[in-house]
Amino acid sequence: MRSKILYAVAVAVAFTMLQGSANAYAKFKDPGQVNAQKLEKKLWSEVKKQNWDAVQTMLAPGYQSVYVEGITDRSQALDQLKKLSLGKYKLSKFKVTKSGDTQIITYEAKAEETINGKRVTSTTPRVSVWQMTPQGWQQISHANLNH
Repeated sequence: MRSKILYAVAVAVAFTMLQGSANAYAKFKDPGQVNAQKLEKKLWSEVKKQNWDAVQTMLAPGYQSVYVEGITDRSQALDQLKKLSLGKYKLSKFKVTKSGDTQIITYEAKAEETINGKRVTSTTPRVSVWQMTPQGWQQISHANLNH
């Protein structure tokens, strides 16, 4: 009888804890926002470290990007990134929209970059689109219209 009472108490405590956790969780932002921010920050970090194997796994096979210079596919984008030297940067003002297995993230990037031998320091709005694929979250598109 005592073990049944202890079991009932344990179940009640566990239920109460789960309910409290669910209520606390509801107060936080959509976990998709956190995920997309982490994905974007991770990609920037890998580009800065010039870890091209990691960058390649984060870009989907059908990836496209657009810059002032034009539109690029995955291969062209990787070639451009390899010519980039990324200095100090700060990502801020994140906004994420999630629809099914896709996350669209807009943000502001303040970065010191060397592009084609020219040093550029700028603050630019950016947009990236991430999609859940069989390989995990991959970026399918990115735009930076300032340079």
